[in-house]
Amino acid sequence: MNQIAVAALAARQRGLARVAVWDFDAHHGNGTEAILAGREGFLFASVHQSPGYPGTGTRSIGNCRNWPVAPHAPRAIHLEALLRSWDAVVGFRPELVLVSAGFDAYARDPITAMTLEQEDFSELGRWLRESGLPAAAILEGGYSPDLPQLIDAFLSAWAG
Repeated sequence: MNQIAVAALAARQRGLARVAVWDFDAHHGNGTEAILAGREGFLFASVHQSPGYPGTGTRSIGNCRNWPVAPHAPRAIHLEALLRSWDAVVGFRPELVLVSAGFDAYARDPITAMTLEQEDFSELGRWLRESGLPAAAILEGGYSPDLPQLIDAFLSAWAG
């Protein structure tokens, strides 16, 4: 079951006009994209490793925007993609932001080849807090023994 898509659809059904899904999991949210593609009132923004599983998300289509990041790309390039995706989310003017929070983009995650550090997840949480937008997050992935610290960094910065 795609929990983030279910939550997004439920929010629209309950009267919200604009719902954004911001996905920073290392894997493209192909299921979320398939469910939300072409639906009015939704924005799906995904930053993910490419090439990488599931092999999708190489281009943007309509309301589904993708920022593929090459394996082992320097942190600055990954963070720039994250910032561009976040700017797209904020520019959409959502009434709710749902976050597919994947911590497998961490430099020491055993199943991906990305370069984010703990402080980068803090930065993402800070962006959420400073936006003032209503938001909720769902844990999507992360396989490093450091996962509890990564989640704490993100949530602590989000909470302020």
